[in-house]
Amino acid sequence: IIIGATSATAIQLWFRVQARRSQFRRRQTSSRLATFAEAFSSIGWAATAALLLTLPVAGIVCGLITAGLVAMTWKFSPRRE
Repeated sequence: IIIGATSATAIQLWFRVQARRSQFRRRQTSSRLATFAEAFSSIGWAATAALLLTLPVAGIVCGLITAGLVAMTWKFSPRRE
């Protein structure tokens, strides 16, 4: 639960951008990549937890895939200046 929550929070922080004044009503929208990455990350960590209890080897593989997804999301996040 902690890893999933941390990943979701990190993804949202990586994709946080300053909205222009003309977009005042839409300032809480995030990119589609961030939205899908957060969803798949949460699903991946939940699957990892379930698999670790039943099939530990499959759980480790699933955890590595999910960690790779989070790393790729960080790689594609907008650069800070």
